[in-house]
Amino acid sequence: MKYIYFSLCLLFSLLVTGCLQQSGETTSGLFQKVEVGKSVNVSCFVVEPNGSLWMGLDGEGMAYRETQEKPFQFYNKLSGTLPSDVVICAFKDSQKRIWFGSFGNGPFYYQNGAFHTPDNESLRTSQLDYVSGFAEDSQRNLWIATMKDGLFCCDSTGRVSVFNKDNSPLTTNFIADLKYDSDTLFVATGWGMFVLDTKTKIVRPLTDQQGDDFLNRQMVRIMEVGSDGKLWMGTRSGLYIYDRLTQTYTRLTADDGMADNYILALGRDKQGNIWAASEHAVTRVVSDGTTFTCNAFSPDKNMGDVTFHVRAVTCMPNGDMLFGSSKGCFSLSPNHLQTEGLSFSWTRTAILVLLLLGCGAACGWGVKALRRKRTTASADFPLEKTVPAGREDETPEDKPLNRYADIEPSAVEVTSLDMQLKEKAIRIVQEHIDDSDFSVEDMSDAIGMSRAHLYKRLLAITGKTPIEFIRVIRVKQGRQLLEQSGESISQVAYRVGMSPKQFAKYFKEEYGVLPSEYMKNKQ
Repeated sequence: MKYIYFSLCLLFSLLVTGCLQQSGETTSGLFQKVEVGKSVNVSCFVVEPNGSLWMGLDGEGMAYRETQEKPFQFYNKLSGTLPSDVVICAFKDSQKRIWFGSFGNGPFYYQNGAFHTPDNESLRTSQLDYVSGFAEDSQRNLWIATMKDGLFCCDSTGRVSVFNKDNSPLTTNFIADLKYDSDTLFVATGWGMFVLDTKTKIVRPLTDQQGDDFLNRQMVRIMEVGSDGKLWMGTRSGLYIYDRLTQTYTRLTADDGMADNYILALGRDKQGNIWAASEHAVTRVVSDGTTFTCNAFSPDKNMGDVTFHVRAVTCMPNGDMLFGSSKGCFSLSPNHLQTEGLSFSWTRTAILVLLLLGCGAACGWGVKALRRKRTTASADFPLEKTVPAGREDETPEDKPLNRYADIEPSAVEVTSLDMQLKEKAIRIVQEHIDDSDFSVEDMSDAIGMSRAHLYKRLLAITGKTPIEFIRVIRVKQGRQLLEQSGESISQVAYRVGMSPKQFAKYFKEEYGVLPSEYMKNKQ
């Protein structure tokens, strides 16, 4: 009987496929590659009201397009226009300055046709070398997030104040993202979620109705404020939507139709829908205020292994969504999704109607069974999953519980005679692990050995040159961070002194797979 049952179900599916015609766009071809003119790794965007587009690039500086018809112009450190080629975040303030945060060279801004470093000497400190986000409040105070030294505030008089784990309730100095709304600064960190009253400067954890810090110890990577004022937060364990009025939250995961639990970037389209980017796919979340409906989409396979980036989502004036990735920039038009639908071909229906009637009852049972199994979203077709608002899932048991105290990179096999040099070299590299400018000269000075002598000794002991040795330690410590910290690949890369592009390249050289593949295999 079960063979007859499944045969009838298959027949029904074939008949429906023959009778139904797809109208409008399908998920195939929804993503379109934006022609930039060369291979780029896109990490952030700023869109002007007139459609002008700025793209921060990981390793290549910056690209700018005045209109969609004009080609991109490129700016980089080599040309002398930028202080850094690794641009990881961007923000436009009320004075029409476009701020950019770099990895290793601090903040800078664009105004009146030129790039500038801050005039304020307090904003040129090394504590601001690794900028991860910006925000501006109603008093025109500029807030700057850093990956190492906490949160900075520059007021209208130029006075700079600092909020960190030593002088505030912040539990870490790693600030991942900032969002401002109605005298409240939302602060996403590598160790929980916080809110700061911009008038009183009081910092406190974000809590729910019961007063619980429900994101305690979780890495909150990215945020977006919805059109209804709800706060959307991307974590490694799903997407959280926080209702500020009721102090309740809803958590969406892959079981609810999300493409993945690892949320890297968030953006809002012109209809108020939220788009969440995971590593290899994106999810549109539509809310009517009481429920959330998820649809997942991914680029066509012929576009290669596209890895989307942290912060790299924006909406263009025409409504198109842009997503930054390791393979460049991709656009997706939500208008195409709205026109999707199924329409009957009555000619085919008339021809097949007798067969449909003959297996109608059995096919009805088959459809019900199939529908019960359609519970998650496919990356190749947008199956919908609707979740009620206010559903509070239990906090995941696998959220990160350590802060790198026990990290020891894998040791290179050496003889006991060289153990002292090996241990000293590893210790020195670890002490400077997040310093992207740490060089072989710095290493030889710290060890007390000439560069030539160090080169010969390390090559003899490990088979690697000093620069390769430093790179291996960075990659191995990055691997352990990926396994233990729960942070994104990009954040781990920055923590070990590399850009995400460099980390992915050398990780694959060391382990044979990309970091994303490695983590999937570990799950």
